[in-house]
Parts: sequence; structure tokens; C-alpha cells
Amino acid sequence: MGDDLCHALGHQTLKGVAMPLQVYQVVRATAVQQRFDVAAARGLTPLVGREHEVGLLRDRWAQVQAGQGHLVVLSGEAGIGKSRLV
Repeated sequence: MGDDLCHALGHQTLKGVAMPLQVYQVVRATAVQQRFDVAAARGLTPLVGREHEVGLLRDRWAQVQAGQGHLVVLSGEAGIGKSRLV
């Protein structure tokens, strides 16, 4: 965590938690509005197990660049990584 946003308070023993945890105090809010913005700024971890889906999107994009129109619908339950995939 950046020193400008949070201040480390050291390891603290918390009720109901077996091991002490590193605790931070928020110093100021960030301008980031979505967790995806934070991930993008820090660098995204590699996609795992989405080779087929990424390949399909790349193929469709190449076809669009070649002048062939396409519509891709990406649907699924919340939290499965649709935004990340795009």
C-alpha cells in the first residue's frame, strides 16, 4: 500500500483471528472509482484458463479489422471476469 494513501500500524492481534494481521490506517481516499481501475494501474495478473475465449475474441477482432463486421455477446454471472476478459 502506498504511503500517501495508507499508514502501516504494524501487526495487530484481532479477536477471532488466529494470526496477527498487518493493519493499515487510511490517510486519504483515492480518485479511483472501480477496483478494475486499481488493477489496471498496478498491472493485471495473467488470465488463466481462458485461452479459448481470448483466442475467439482475437479472431473476431482480426476479422473486424479486415472489414468483416461482427457482434460478440459476452454474458455470465457477476464476478466471473467478463470485464477482465474484454
